[in-house]
Amino acid sequence: MGAAGEARKGDAHRVAVGDPNDVFVCRVAGSLDRRGEAFVDVPETLSPTPGDLADVLAIGCGLGLQVSGEAAFEMAEGLFAQVRVVGRLDTEGRGDAVSGGAGPLEVAREDLDGAVDAGGEGGGRGPRLFVAEVGEVGVRGLALEAALDVPRRLAVADEVELDGAHAATVGLRTIRLVAGLLVTGTSSDAGKSLVVTALCRLWSRQGVRVAPFKAQNMSNNSMVCRDGSEIGRAQWLQAVAAAVEPSSVHNPVLLKPGSDRQAFVVLRGQPAGQLVAGEYATGRRHLAEAAFAAFEELAESVDVVVAEGAGSPAEINLRAGDYVNLGLAQRFSLPALLVADIDRGGALAALYGTWGLVSDSDRALLRAYVINKFRGDASVLAPGLDVVTERTGMPSVGVLPWLEGVWLDSEDALSVGRWRPSTDARPDRLSVAVVRFPRTSNATDVDALAAEPGVDVRVTTDVDVCREADLLVLPGSRATVSDLEWLRSTGLAEVVEWRASQGRPVLGICGGYEMLAQWIDDPVESSTAGRVEGLGLLPTTVTFHAEKVLARPSDTWRGHEVEGYEIHHGVVDDDRTFPGGTASGSVWGTIWHGTLECDDFRRAWLFEVAAAAGSTWTPDLSAPGFTARREAMIDALADAVEEHVDHESLLEMAR
Repeated sequence: MGAAGEARKGDAHRVAVGDPNDVFVCRVAGSLDRRGEAFVDVPETLSPTPGDLADVLAIGCGLGLQVSGEAAFEMAEGLFAQVRVVGRLDTEGRGDAVSGGAGPLEVAREDLDGAVDAGGEGGGRGPRLFVAEVGEVGVRGLALEAALDVPRRLAVADEVELDGAHAATVGLRTIRLVAGLLVTGTSSDAGKSLVVTALCRLWSRQGVRVAPFKAQNMSNNSMVCRDGSEIGRAQWLQAVAAAVEPSSVHNPVLLKPGSDRQAFVVLRGQPAGQLVAGEYATGRRHLAEAAFAAFEELAESVDVVVAEGAGSPAEINLRAGDYVNLGLAQRFSLPALLVADIDRGGALAALYGTWGLVSDSDRALLRAYVINKFRGDASVLAPGLDVVTERTGMPSVGVLPWLEGVWLDSEDALSVGRWRPSTDARPDRLSVAVVRFPRTSNATDVDALAAEPGVDVRVTTDVDVCREADLLVLPGSRATVSDLEWLRSTGLAEVVEWRASQGRPVLGICGGYEMLAQWIDDPVESSTAGRVEGLGLLPTTVTFHAEKVLARPSDTWRGHEVEGYEIHHGVVDDDRTFPGGTASGSVWGTIWHGTLECDDFRRAWLFEVAAAAGSTWTPDLSAPGFTARREAMIDALADAVEEHVDHESLLEMAR
């Protein structure tokens, strides 16, 4: 430690800097205005109070400040610092610096009144700092860390409690710095997933080590990774776009709604209990900490993390417990890109309204916006964007056009039924009706059907459509017994039974397959006690177990390789005459998801379905396979962002 580190309680509020690898001290530089900015030229006599330090530690330099909270800290010699809480000091002045494998931070109690040095050298990029308050911190002192050379980072230490102390001293070691961007939206289904997917593919093509992240997903559309963890389908696709192996680090918290008042929790890819009504705003602290830890883990392995928000940051009623939108951005000082869907109308108002509703400190993180799904001449939109920028200070980084032939493994219920009638010129058609359950899960199973030339897919609850279709699909369900009861109440169960009696094709997938059984015994997901009678169309029974099955199985059918993935509590006693299930006449069932993505199997089975339905449809064997089409779709998204969005500015912002 050099002389510059010998800060004392009486003079610690003054900046002291020696060699850049020595110790330095921050001082309060002023309060923030409504834009989250502070002034560099402050009176030398400025006397900070404990209240100035209570909300946040922030950053600055000799040229300007970028700060968050109610107080700003200035660093001398143009240096920047990022500061955040990494652990608490105990009564002996000791604590764990938990990030980066630094090991215990040993601090004698008497040292709390002077400079604190974590010591040691580490690998990576840029210096690492560990900080403890100078002054009378007592037993509630916090161990902090900071990182230098991050020109735009905001501090996120939000629980500092001091009693007359006005500064912090730091000791250095090296780590790799965090770089990232939060992509959030003015509403659900605004295009967040699309933009994240596109940026991951674009930056990956440019040689950037990039990875997606979503702290919490609320969706019944999920995927099993090769390591056996369950994550949201959207994050799985984004990881594919980024050319990284998908795992739970990309989506540490997954909430799967089972009813309007209950959700099943998947934490780091494994079942972790339930979240009931009333706990969403107050009972998620442990989930937030797990999500933050996953973000840190991911950031250590890549150059840039592209994080996706959820819903809208304007949901200010949920802000206190937020760790997905601007709560995540505040924690890791991430700039936020706001996406607005102009196709649904009101995009400019949504942009301005979002900016106006969030707090001053959150507003400072909204750095830019992009318009999605625009049809026509973008120059017509320019005057409106100019006004939005003038009033908010957020620049537009681009206008994405409406893109035909684009689908995503969506998490939003709004996207179910996104398929439009096929526009190919084939005269021979195959019509598919997919029942829209109240708790449909993994609706992405039928994406591959919708991508097949000549196949028209409709997601519906219309009895007549379900009766007349060539193929009726009962998709997965997060509440099998409840959705089966709904199926009966709507008259659709009678349609399924009629189709089976007439030899009209029916396919059940996972929960839909379970409904076709003789009976269902579900003490796990259903509140109904005892056995429930199924539709009785397949010679099977279903018993639910507390342990969830997560697997990536494979099989063959008529000489064709078939792969899928399993996510279920219900165990079916079937004969596996069909991959992952069984068949009887024109009724097929499988507990596996994803089998229809296997091109040869899908086309051979659909040919059999067409014959049973009396359709003249035949598969086009020269058409691109589903995986190839999905890759082309991802590339098309990346191409659109490359052409229409200032992605270079976004990358610079993220870094």
